Amino acid sequence: MDAPLGGRTREEIIERLTIQASDGAAPKLDAKVAETIKQVLQVSGPAPAALKQIRTLTKSVAAKMEPPLKAMEARLAALAALGVDPASVRFVAHFGRNLEYYTGFVFEFWTQGGVEIAGGGRYDTLMESLGAPRGTTAIGCAIRSERLLAAVRGK
Repeated sequence: MDAPLGGRTREEIIERLTIQASDGAAPKLDAKVAETIKQVLQVSGPAPAALKQIRTLTKSVAAKMEPPLKAMEARLAALAALGVDPASVRFVAHFGRNLEYYTGFVFEFWTQGGVEIAGGGRYDTLMESLGAPRGTTAIGCAIRSERLLAAVRGK
């Protein structure tokens, strides 16, 4: 039996070296693609302009972004049909909810004064992860009623 080296057993050292070797052998992301990802994650602003910018950025690397961009445009069209100006919708590419069960589109609603009043998103695999036999299409949100009420009252 070998004595631990630096507090680790021989098996732990071998396991770590094996992981490092496999990481080194993994295919590298093309530098142009990596740079495009960095640029896309910096996109922020009015949704119509942001989607146009993402479309322009990703065209050079042949990314298959058209389906999600069209889905977002459909969401904006639905909001426009309800009287919401799509230019008033802020898009932030790096935004995400901090709960692992979200599987797609996520969102937050804010007052003009900068108070978050609701947030949510899609969570199609949540039931499956909790033991259900299959995923269930789902979307939901939490409305912070006290904040919403304060905003309506102008406080």
